[in-house]
Amino acid sequence: MILFSPDVSFNDLIGNRSVYLSLPLTYLLSAILMCTPKRLKVTLFLLGIFIATAAFKAYWQKAKGFDTVESAWLFSGAWHTHILRTGIRYFSFYTDAGNFGASMGMFTVVFGIITIISKQNITRIFCLGACILAGIGLMMSGTRGAMIVPFGGLLLYVLLSKSMKAIISCSIFGVLIFSFFYFTDIGDGNVFIRRMRTAFRPGEDASFNVRLENQKRFAYYLADKPFGVGIGGRIVDTKGLMELNEDFIPTDSYYVGVWVEGGIVGLCLYITLQALILLRCCYLLMFRIKNDQLRKILAALLCGVFGIWLNGYVGRSMGFQPSSFIIAVFLSFVLNGVYMDKRLKKDEIIV
Repeated sequence: MILFSPDVSFNDLIGNRSVYLSLPLTYLLSAILMCTPKRLKVTLFLLGIFIATAAFKAYWQKAKGFDTVESAWLFSGAWHTHILRTGIRYFSFYTDAGNFGASMGMFTVVFGIITIISKQNITRIFCLGACILAGIGLMMSGTRGAMIVPFGGLLLYVLLSKSMKAIISCSIFGVLIFSFFYFTDIGDGNVFIRRMRTAFRPGEDASFNVRLENQKRFAYYLADKPFGVGIGGRIVDTKGLMELNEDFIPTDSYYVGVWVEGGIVGLCLYITLQALILLRCCYLLMFRIKNDQLRKILAALLCGVFGIWLNGYVGRSMGFQPSSFIIAVFLSFVLNGVYMDKRLKKDEIIV
């Protein structure tokens, strides 16, 4: 549909080939390879190392400044969104601070949950360290929209846990964090906390209001284009006329991008597919997987994916690397959960 739109140019198809070539191949290989408890443990260990590296790089940017390449990128125009009056948004070795923050938010909820359910002290310490570093990275990114990732993930975990203890502890934790940011001014002297606090008051956020206004403009231009403008297509607001592939109205979020390229039909199909995958994963976790710890670990992975899916309304992280790759890996583990469960005893400890 979006590949064969008359508005699509050959350069758009080449420039966005990851959408229909690399990403499907990633899901295929992940589904084949991510299918054993041992590989799950190795993946979590490698992600912990990755988080530490990303957090260290962000700290290096804060303490030592940006290197030559990063400075060139910032001065080419990215400084408008990264060097702000409220403070600098650090992006580690990610494409931008929005991608960095959402990814760290996903890792925060995943490793936070695994810390709670781990039975081995060394594993608990490792996952707690990864969770803390990811949380610090989330704050340093200054990405306010990424705050939905851990909150959304915790909400889904409460629904999947089937444990009154988990429901109570996660609910109390969520209420405390929300109350801290929404009802108090504690920590406003810290630029990262002050910026994160604005995420809980979207009506006062100028950038959020601009995004809403842009969405109204998109709705006007796409009213007679139910299949969108095609892959890589862009919309320009020029004296009430629509043109493609010039200076364009920023989509600002992944789902708005899908809406522009695939129209309302493509967006509805995409969200329906996500809902079906989510429901299938929830069904497997709640009724098919018997090993208690495996079920909770896989639930943590799904919660991370769900959180970053929610972030897709205000950010584009789920469409960039490494988030899109990690989403494929996490979903593959969950969907292969029944096969993995058959290779474990009901009470066998994994981590």
